[in-house]
Amino acid sequence: MFGTRSFRPLFPLFLSGTKAKRPLPTHKTPAPGPCSHVLFFLSQIEKAATELFQIDLSGGGCMDATNDSVYCVIPNNSYAYMNSPIFAINSAIDLYALENIWDGDTDCTDSLVRDCSPEAIADINGWGTRFWDSITNSGDTFYKTGNGAFIHSCYEHCNAAEQDESFTNLAINGVTMSAAVQKWWDSDFKDSADGNTYMPCYLVDTPPHYCNPTCKYVDPTSELKTLLNRNETL
Repeated sequence: MFGTRSFRPLFPLFLSGTKAKRPLPTHKTPAPGPCSHVLFFLSQIEKAATELFQIDLSGGGCMDATNDSVYCVIPNNSYAYMNSPIFAINSAIDLYALENIWDGDTDCTDSLVRDCSPEAIADINGWGTRFWDSITNSGDTFYKTGNGAFIHSCYEHCNAAEQDESFTNLAINGVTMSAAVQKWWDSDFKDSADGNTYMPCYLVDTPPHYCNPTCKYVDPTSELKTLLNRNETL
């Protein structure tokens, strides 16, 4: 199931400069900065527009290697073939994934992962580990010079990257998401990936479980409501 985990490019977020500390330079070669998105089931993919299957997010490398447009339209597959510099943003315990795919304690997710049993926390931490392994084992992309990643441990799905308060306050080891993106952008994509990679932590058994204190700046409530409304229409 984790093999179908994917990323959604958010070009306006990182190329327009609207959320950076200062305007991003306009002469840069475009580089994708993806946020979480999920195409878990073939039935969901089949509902997408026909043109979707003509997209190869790697810029052609995936299709050249596989000649499989359905495989290549799922970004975690094409991620392995990326040639452009790429900075991945994602939650290791993505809200959409846990609400729709994780076969675990629904009381835990109903509490927004703030009041869970030790068994549920161990299961969610295992899910996060599988996510981390999924992207770090995607060929050489994750470790390629000029790339980077900000993989946090807050219960959300793109919300952090799309809301100003979260984008400027959610941090890993004292580095905010916005600062991490700015540092990566200003590097001219010449720095090692290790220098632009920020790793998640493990949830703790004691409520409210979050191991990252800046998760308080992420409010999944409205995002969850939108998600549930969307699921009702499927």
